[in-house]
Amino acid sequence: MSRLQSIPCNVFKKYPISCWKKVGNEAKIIHRKEIDIGCHVLELYSLTTGANSVILPKTNDNSLRLTGRYVYILLRPVEDKGFLLHLDIHASDGLDVRITLSNVFTELKLTNLSLHLPFDIQSKGQCGTEWTLLRLDLNTLFSVYHGRKHQWISRLQLSSSMQILGILVSDISYSIFENKTESIERKSRKPLRFPLFRGTIFETNNQFSVANQPVVVRFPEDLDPGVRSKCKLSQVFLTRLFKSGAYNSQRMLTVICTNSIKT
Repeated sequence: MSRLQSIPCNVFKKYPISCWKKVGNEAKIIHRKEIDIGCHVLELYSLTTGANSVILPKTNDNSLRLTGRYVYILLRPVEDKGFLLHLDIHASDGLDVRITLSNVFTELKLTNLSLHLPFDIQSKGQCGTEWTLLRLDLNTLFSVYHGRKHQWISRLQLSSSMQILGILVSDISYSIFENKTESIERKSRKPLRFPLFRGTIFETNNQFSVANQPVVVRFPEDLDPGVRSKCKLSQVFLTRLFKSGAYNSQRMLTVICTNSIKT
């Protein structure tokens, strides 16, 4: 995994579950067929948020080196349970920044080496247990909140409790649920050809059933505007501090945005 990996990359296809390191109770980390969608999913479950995880690569000595601006993750949270998604991103200054997304976060939290993103599907009028397509724009997230450029994904960690169908890394901003004709007419984005459920892809000429159509959550576009504005000043301060060389790595400076997202 030392060389840069080509994109687009369907992560579960390139790296089967056997390639991932399992942490915690392995009996609660299952790769099984989900009857209601007719295909296999990775299921992580625990009573405590994050107790059971899978990590890629298995050792800290290796790096995924997955390039690509966008990360698409298709998942379904477990009712009344929390989940954690960790992405370690190698930045242009040589440091690894950890992006963590979770439904237990109520506010955006920013440090020079981390970014915590709240998963707030309830704001879209959903109950929080639907199949959800997450799209993370790494370029924009790094530019807005860190004033840096990202280079590649070095590590992935998926932690209970949730079901995950797939992860895609790509440089393309796919037009989700837009058919090919509409995409050509707009002369902008390409339709997303990433497996969703058996016999379907992300193109509306293959119609989805109402039951299977996922909710789409995009970062940073779908972050609460109040959270973004509260963090803007903090981001500017952090960026100036890092560039000035005044930051002491032994003293972690944490900026917590005080505006909680409503649930």
